Amino acid sequence: NVGIIFQAGLDMTRFFSEINEMERYTTSVMGFMMNSKKNDLLYRLTNLYTCAPLDEEDSAEVVDLVCQIKELLLHYHLVDNELINNRIDEMEEEHKESKNLLVSNQGSNQGSNQGNEQRIGEVESRRDIMSQILEYANIETIEKNQFCDQILKYKSLTDVFSTEDDVRSLRKEITKEFYHIYKEVVKKALKEEELIPAISLFLYFGYMDLELAGEEAFVRLLDIIEDMEEHSVPYVYNLFEWLKSIYHGENEPSYSELDETYEKKIREELKKGKITDKEADVLKKDAWAKVEFELDHMFQSTNKVTYGKIITFFPILCEHDLNVAIDKMLVTGNKIKQILESLRKVDYSLFYREVLVNEQQRGEFREFINVEVIPNIILMPNAGSRGIMWQPTGDIRNNSPARFMLPILTMEDVNDMLIGICARYRWEICKKIQGSRWNDITEPSLTSEYSDYIQYYKKNFDLSQEAKDRIHSLLIKGKNNYREVFVSDYFSWVKYEAKGSFRMNKVARKTLFRYCPFSVEVRKSLNENPMFRELFDKYEIFRMKKLKKAELVYERYQKNGGIITEELKKNMEFLKI
Repeated sequence: NVGIIFQAGLDMTRFFSEINEMERYTTSVMGFMMNSKKNDLLYRLTNLYTCAPLDEEDSAEVVDLVCQIKELLLHYHLVDNELINNRIDEMEEEHKESKNLLVSNQGSNQGSNQGNEQRIGEVESRRDIMSQILEYANIETIEKNQFCDQILKYKSLTDVFSTEDDVRSLRKEITKEFYHIYKEVVKKALKEEELIPAISLFLYFGYMDLELAGEEAFVRLLDIIEDMEEHSVPYVYNLFEWLKSIYHGENEPSYSELDETYEKKIREELKKGKITDKEADVLKKDAWAKVEFELDHMFQSTNKVTYGKIITFFPILCEHDLNVAIDKMLVTGNKIKQILESLRKVDYSLFYREVLVNEQQRGEFREFINVEVIPNIILMPNAGSRGIMWQPTGDIRNNSPARFMLPILTMEDVNDMLIGICARYRWEICKKIQGSRWNDITEPSLTSEYSDYIQYYKKNFDLSQEAKDRIHSLLIKGKNNYREVFVSDYFSWVKYEAKGSFRMNKVARKTLFRYCPFSVEVRKSLNENPMFRELFDKYEIFRMKKLKKAELVYERYQKNGGIITEELKKNMEFLKI
C-alpha cells in the first residue's frame, strides 16, 4: 500500500509538471496569436485584410486564417467568445474601410464604437499623439527620431519588466528624454490659456502613445479631463496646476531630494562663484527658473517613488499599469477631501499646529494658538501604488502647508494610502518643531516618548511577551526605523481602535491618545469601555487645565483693550473639543 501511494505521488507530480509546461506553452502561443499590445498575428491579418488591395481569393484565405485562430483560441479556452469578438470589432473600427469581419454581435456594439470614434476625432490623428506632443515641445528632428525609435524598441520587448542590462538601459534613456520633453511642454503650456487634448493627456497622466496605453484609456481620459473642474478642491492639484501656481507666485518650489530649497541653491551657487549678485537677484524672481527647479528635483524623485516599482519604473502611461477600470483608479480632489474629513472625525487635531498669533497682536498676546493647516496634495502623472509625505511644511514657517504626493491613478486603497501619509506627517511635523531635541525624553513630545518606548521595549514590564514580539517584527519590517513602527500603530489607532477593536498594547495606546486624541464623537462611543476609561479621565483633566489657562489669558487680553479675532475664536473652539 505504501509503495502504491508513493508511486501515485510520483505520477501526480510528473502529471502536474507536464500540465504546467503545457500551460506555459499555450500562454506563449496565445501571446503570438492575440495580446494586449496589438502586435500579434490576429492584428496583422486583420490589418492585411482591411488595408491591403487583396483580390477575392486572397481575402477569403485571410478570413479563413482568422477563423482558424478564433476557433483555436476558443477550443482550448484561452479566451472567451465575447472577448475575441470585441477585439475583432475594435480592430474593424480602427480601420476605416472595414469589411465586417466575423463578428455576429457587431450591430449591438456599433453605437458605442461610433461614439468612441467621435471622441478620438477630437485629436487630429489617433496614431499621431506622440508626434503632436513632440512638435508642441519643439524637439529637434534627430532627437525626435531617436526617441521614436526607442519607443518602438520598447514596444517590441517580450518582457517590459525585465531587469536585464539592455532593457534597464532602454528604460533609463526613454525616462531621461521623457523629462526633457515634459519640461519643454510645460514651458510652452504655462503661457497658454487653453491646451489641446493631446497635451492635457500628457501633462496630467503621462499619456504619450495609443499603442502603449490603449484606445479605451485614451477615450476615457479625454472625458475625465473635461470633468476635472467639477472635482477640483483648493488644496488638491494635478502636477501641471501645481507648476502653474509656482509660476504665478502662489506657491514656492518644494525641497529637493537632498532637502535643499530653491533659495539655498542660489546661495550655494553664489558662494561658489558660479553666479554674480546681480544674477542671483534675477534668479530669485525668475518664475520659470523656480518651475524648472521643481521639475528637476521634486517631480523626478516623487514621480518614481509614487509609481511604486522603482526598479522597473517607466514614466509613460502603459496598458499594463491599467489593470482595472480607470474610473476606479482615478484619484480626484473630492475623493481626497472625503477621506481627509473622515480621518479628521477620528483624529481631530491631525492638522493643527501651535503657532504665534499674527504680527499685529504679538506685542500684547504672547501665547501660542492652535491653527489648522491643511496640506497641499499634488497628484503625479502616473498609474502608481504609493503615496509619500514629501515635506511637513511648505517652507521654514511652521504654519505653512505640508506637501503630500499621490499618483493620479492607482489600484491601491487611497484611504489606507492617506492614513500612512498622515502618520508620517504626524511624526515629521513633531520632529521639525522639536528640532534637535526630537528624541530627548526630558522634553515630552510624540517623537521623544515613542522613541523611548521603542528603544527600551525589551525592559518594559508593562508589555507582554506577545507585544514585545510584535514590536520586534515591526522593527525588522521597518528596517529599524522607529517612524515606520509608529505608522503601523497609527494605522491601527484610526482604523480599529477608534471602533473599539483593540490591536495595540497599552503603552502605545497611552502615547497615541496623548498626542493623537480621538474626537468628541469617538470618545462618546468608547466612553463605557474599560480600556479607555482611565485615558479619557486623564485627558479631561489635562484639557480643562489648558482651557482654564486660555480663558484667563483671553480675559486679561480683553481687559487691556485687545480684540478677540476670528483666529483667537477658533483657538478657543479647538481647546473645548
